Amino acid sequence: MRVLKKVIAPVLAVLLFAALSCGLPGPAIADQRDGPIDVSVTIPGAASQSDEFDVKDSEFRWGVNTESSSGAFEPGTCNFLSAGVAADSGSSRHWTQPDGLYAAKSGKTRIEKPDASGKWIADSWSGRCKDATGRTVGTSVAEAGTGAQIVIADGQGKVNPKKRAAEISWKGSFTVAMYNGRTYWSASDPVLKVAGGKGVLTATLSGFGSDMNDTSKWEPLQATTVTLATLPNVSLGDKGIVTEPAYSGVKVEGVDQVRTGKFWGAFPKDFVDFQTTTGQGSYWYSSGGFRDSAKVPSSLYVSYTADNLIVPKVSSEPLAEAETLPDSAPEGRRWAAELPSTDAKFPPSLLSTGGSSRNGPWGIGSGAGEGTVLGSDPLPAGTVLTTTASTLAAANWLGGSLIPEAMKLAADHRDVLLWSLAGLLGLGGFSWVGFRRGWLIWPFSQDKR
Repeated sequence: MRVLKKVIAPVLAVLLFAALSCGLPGPAIADQRDGPIDVSVTIPGAASQSDEFDVKDSEFRWGVNTESSSGAFEPGTCNFLSAGVAADSGSSRHWTQPDGLYAAKSGKTRIEKPDASGKWIADSWSGRCKDATGRTVGTSVAEAGTGAQIVIADGQGKVNPKKRAAEISWKGSFTVAMYNGRTYWSASDPVLKVAGGKGVLTATLSGFGSDMNDTSKWEPLQATTVTLATLPNVSLGDKGIVTEPAYSGVKVEGVDQVRTGKFWGAFPKDFVDFQTTTGQGSYWYSSGGFRDSAKVPSSLYVSYTADNLIVPKVSSEPLAEAETLPDSAPEGRRWAAELPSTDAKFPPSLLSTGGSSRNGPWGIGSGAGEGTVLGSDPLPAGTVLTTTASTLAAANWLGGSLIPEAMKLAADHRDVLLWSLAGLLGLGGFSWVGFRRGWLIWPFSQDKR
């Protein structure tokens, strides 16, 4: 009994202390009747703000695609982004710094790219063809480009997360230049519209018509509003939007689109139609080249306010060096055609006998697709083909391997190879048991008689 009391007494003390701490009725509370007790109660009511809100300094950020900031197939050239609408260069030629055609900043638009520490910095004329490590970007399968992005500030509009709707517009322009400016186009005043979680990004496009088969062609194009990207899945987050434009599996008619492989697809139809007039058509849909993966659109970033930006994180680790031809390749190591000087005309059949090449205008394709001159037809004067160039193209096509036929043979006869290997293993196991048990004997171990 004494033991029981010793156990019960502490337990009752603990329970009484807990009751007092939690505010439950008890003797101590019953005695507190001398004055009123202040109690504060908050009753939730209707939201003080509507579900829709205004944005006044939204930020637009987009890299277009990897190809827009990678090396071009003319030695010593690259593709790059420029702020503002580029003026008329007068012909299909390379830009130079004194031209004043390039700009890292124009109005509310700027071009940024990551540096070696992973920070976003302003791009520049001297750095437009270099990645974060200072390496000149190339044209290999693994090439990731400079990582440059277009940034446009002070977007205005409305966002309604409850209805999954938004409309934001920006006053700013950017230019996408290919082959150091031999062909380029500009986009002005992008507008993002979202309804029911699906969006569309439009802009007014302008530029100049060119032709890889006739570089004397150079004519202003009529400005027209087109769809830069369709956005099938837009989530209106607390800070803004991060979404992937549609591309994979998108069909586009009227062009030589290749609809096989992992990276087949296209930008919107009206955008591709416009690009066929600039000479860049096959840069914006799958054409069967080894750089098709670089055509896939980059992620689109939209921040509601400049005080709470969505900025993509960049790894500070050095990128792996991609294989590519040097800027000034020696004789015998050029690509499949000898390229003329900046102001001279291209050979009429620069790997194409009509239409766009497999890897874009002025491009040297990795394989002999439709329209190339890598066939039995005689080559025009001025065209130089080398075995080394073809070997290099094949190496790039397979990511560095020089035995594509062997790889294809292995893939096509995988089942036969696997069954053959299984048979060899079984035969080897039987032979091992046979020799151990004496069923089989080595010829050289028999007694000579």
